[in-house]
Amino acid sequence: MNKYLLIIGLVGTALFTACSTADDLISEKPIETPPVEEPKGTALIVEASQNSEVPITLGIGSNRGLTRKPLVSGVGNIFTTEDNKYLGVFCLATDPQSNVSNIPSEISANKWVKDDATGLLVRFSNVPAKVADGVVTFVDPANTSNPKHYFYPMGNWMVYNFYSYYPREDDENISFTKGGSGVLVKYITINGSQDVIWGKSYQNKAPKVSTANDADPFCAKYFRLKKDSIANSPDPSGDISVLYPKMEFEHLLAQFNFSVEPMDGAWTAISAANGMAITDMYISNAISNLQLIVANKKNPGTEGTLSKKDNTTEKLYIKANGKDYNLFSSTTPLESQVSSIAIKSTSVAVPGYIMLPPIEGNEDYYELCLEYSIGGEKQKEPMRVKMKRDGGFAKGQVYNISVKVRSPQEIFATATLSSWGSPIDVTPYTVEE
Repeated sequence: MNKYLLIIGLVGTALFTACSTADDLISEKPIETPPVEEPKGTALIVEASQNSEVPITLGIGSNRGLTRKPLVSGVGNIFTTEDNKYLGVFCLATDPQSNVSNIPSEISANKWVKDDATGLLVRFSNVPAKVADGVVTFVDPANTSNPKHYFYPMGNWMVYNFYSYYPREDDENISFTKGGSGVLVKYITINGSQDVIWGKSYQNKAPKVSTANDADPFCAKYFRLKKDSIANSPDPSGDISVLYPKMEFEHLLAQFNFSVEPMDGAWTAISAANGMAITDMYISNAISNLQLIVANKKNPGTEGTLSKKDNTTEKLYIKANGKDYNLFSSTTPLESQVSSIAIKSTSVAVPGYIMLPPIEGNEDYYELCLEYSIGGEKQKEPMRVKMKRDGGFAKGQVYNISVKVRSPQEIFATATLSSWGSPIDVTPYTVEE
């Protein structure tokens, strides 16, 4: 009966194309931010690096995101970190203040290094943080159940900006460039259950302070001046929280959702064979070892660039919706797991998904494999489908893949491409075997 049944699934495309890091992104050993109380080169720097009274507080900008949950059109999507998963946040000096002179040379050179002895250039590195209700809360790296507070330095020599990524990696996977202008996260390892998200606050979007003794965002002086301007205004625009740096996030992976249905005429053959069921689904050639440019002062256009770390691929299984574990289980199923999905006369939504790096071009592809049974008998070899579409798969997109059960003479599949929040229809196309 097998000769009457084949599985076709949609799309495949170029393996995630490596985006080379800039020449200045040559890695060094990971850094640990020293306590600001450690001795500095001069008494002036020691004093300037001490904590001011202004705490570092971050919010979430207009670009909000999801870690993995399927999108619902028209529903607001607010980024919230999941339990035991954190942002990794950096506070880095980007430039000297425009109206400040006589900054010590070791500060004005503004080199991000793995061991910033000044405490003024790398204010903090890879700090874990939670996100909930649009607010970023720092946690203690030694005990993530406790909050941690950070402050702008007392000296107002530098302009600071904030960079983050999700999910956070350990410090040994953080590299600062030898040139002192970049930060790289190496060896981000994905398993298909989580998105990789990158974020940055944009200083040019911050309200400017219009006083004779101005300050550029962000530093302690900026908040003092701007707070005073709000308090003394005849028509106050709000409280100080409107001034906080806002992290704007970008999704760096693509999400794939699936459904299965017989094509015209196939249901008769399935019924005659005493039924057919999918027993497992996976991507056979997934790229899982990645690296991310978090910050690059010299070439900011490369920030948020995710690329493959090497050419190795591995098998990644379809995940249960909202879970870290695989959708299919051959033992007692966990919540949301299934043992199989029976093919019915109409379309059946697969209650699972996978998140993968985007791929470009028209030649390479992801290979979707479907293990299946006919009449209760499991088949030895999975059906293999090239997931492929013109132009590849883009980051921050959701691809709804309709897998068709067909007769040998028929080849057809459909897909729907959705942005994060705005569905876009895609014309059905022929799938290569």
